[in-house]
Amino acid sequence: MKRMVDNTARIKDLDRMGVDMQVISPSLIHHNTIASDLESAETIVRQVNDHLAEAVATHPDQLAGMGTVPFQDANRSVKELDRLVNRLGFRSVGSLRGNG
Repeated sequence: MKRMVDNTARIKDLDRMGVDMQVISPSLIHHNTIASDLESAETIVRQVNDHLAEAVATHPDQLAGMGTVPFQDANRSVKELDRLVNRLGFRSVGSLRGNG
């Protein structure tokens, strides 16, 4: 699964398969911060979103980012969503809802 963490390998695979654009997102583990306290969740999603933005920046013509937000607080979710779109240039946000 080298292509999951190595963008050079990922881009080679995309080129080989004739894929022009791929959307990358946090892993399911990083999407599922609902059980975390707000501060921990906010720290995790910011770090994960920043890491994805760095990956996208290496190949912006072939990679797009889908981020995540801390669902514990609507205002902080909106703040992170604004950062995702307007600062990091992400095109979408994903969610993984907990059972609680």
